[in-house]
Amino acid sequence: MKPLVTVEFPSSRAAGNDRTPLLRVGATNGSHDGARGRSSGGSAWSAASLLGPVSLVLLCALTSVERVSFKMLVDEAEDYIFAVVLCLVLCETAFLALWLSVRDCGQPRRRSPGARFPISKLLVMAALDLAKDFAMTIPGAYVAPTLTVMLLQGQTPVSLVLRLVSSGRSGFRTSHFAGAAVIAASVLVALLPALVSGSFRTVLNTLLYLSSCVPAAASALYKEQALVAFRQPVDPYELNLQVDLCQLLLLIPATPAVFRLTNPGSSDFVHSLQAAFRCIFSASEFGASDDSLHLPDTSSCNASLYIMLVYIVAALLVNWVVDKVFSFGSSVMLYRAVTAATLTAFIVLGFFAHGHPHSVFGVSVAVLNIPSAIILVVGSEIYHRYMEPGSEALTQWSN
Repeated sequence: MKPLVTVEFPSSRAAGNDRTPLLRVGATNGSHDGARGRSSGGSAWSAASLLGPVSLVLLCALTSVERVSFKMLVDEAEDYIFAVVLCLVLCETAFLALWLSVRDCGQPRRRSPGARFPISKLLVMAALDLAKDFAMTIPGAYVAPTLTVMLLQGQTPVSLVLRLVSSGRSGFRTSHFAGAAVIAASVLVALLPALVSGSFRTVLNTLLYLSSCVPAAASALYKEQALVAFRQPVDPYELNLQVDLCQLLLLIPATPAVFRLTNPGSSDFVHSLQAAFRCIFSASEFGASDDSLHLPDTSSCNASLYIMLVYIVAALLVNWVVDKVFSFGSSVMLYRAVTAATLTAFIVLGFFAHGHPHSVFGVSVAVLNIPSAIILVVGSEIYHRYMEPGSEALTQWSN
């Protein structure tokens, strides 16, 4: 009998990582016990005892770097935000292609057995990921730094609702519903300062950022179902490269549409896109005196490319470290490690928020964010006390 194909999703949502999570599909022979990722052999435990603390420190550090670099990127690219997702996907595609070339250098060309992954499903994955990316990057500059982590926790309750609606899956425990409700409460507490004290623009952008949880949860759920239905081993890097290529295809009509949405008074998309590319990829400063660039006086390009590269590398490394934690420990260890990484990123962003131009909520943010973080830890612990029913896949950690 063909071994059961399991889909393991160290989903980036749980740690605040907003790039497309690496898809990991492997075959098991039933030698794993009830705790996910725990091998029945003794060597895995010795490896876990050594790698556990190191992986936790790495995960906390990388998650903080990834979140801070994201916030720095959207702040720096505020004037040409319409092109940021396109540039991110271009860079990530190039990075994955380079990695595959280096990995397979000198080795016989790999041939994927069986059927190819359906292009229609790749396009749906790409579309959902783009919807999430745009919902995060467009309003990102006007979201308080700490909220860029806390609001993403909304993916857990949204994911629970989508699972119930899509499949009517029974078997969820009371702890799942209670945990999701507590996590939703933590998000609401974090959101209150923006709703009460923020301007209309701030409230609108913050709610748009929060809405990214819907396509993020839908994307994770759809990927899980598509990969389980495919039931064949898949190279995670090749599959993610294929998703990125589909994203580039969809970005051809999407980028002009986003430009018109974010620049209602301008119709010169081609020149603006050229200006954005020159601003990002040449890493040099341009002034408003150069009318051909169509950039405001506030445009700053000195660090955009470097911040973008740090962000992409950190996001990919977060997935890699999470995969290691998942492989050498139980699901409980994974969830707790991700919660610790989320809290670390929250603290680092709290320091980053000091003197930040869009930190318009004053002391109320700090006062309410602290209980919000505590509530999040409680909700995550309750929700992940038991595995979700009827699924071999990890589609969220509890961002």
